[in-house]
Amino acid sequence: MLEYDVVITCVGTEGTCGAGYKGGEKIIIKKGKIVDLEESDLVCYWVLSSIMPFILPISTGKLVPKEIGMDYVTCPGGIPSLNPLGARVMFKIERKKSE
Repeated sequence: MLEYDVVITCVGTEGTCGAGYKGGEKIIIKKGKIVDLEESDLVCYWVLSSIMPFILPISTGKLVPKEIGMDYVTCPGGIPSLNPLGARVMFKIERKKSE
């Protein structure tokens, strides 16, 4: 059963993020399935690709990001060969009980 939403929050950037993220902006994934476009500030596929394998286990409660040291991730778009802007963007991953 999918009991949790996944909240991905930008906690800071070094350089210019190609998607335009700034600290505090969020992506909200409802019950591991749907990106809530009304509650989310921006949706970047680079960020989603870095945590995609973990969304379902987080949503079921079988995985707690902090317990496995995955409560923060860096966007893979910050790799200079992939992103000429070379930004490093850090995101915090949390789960919250679905309503």
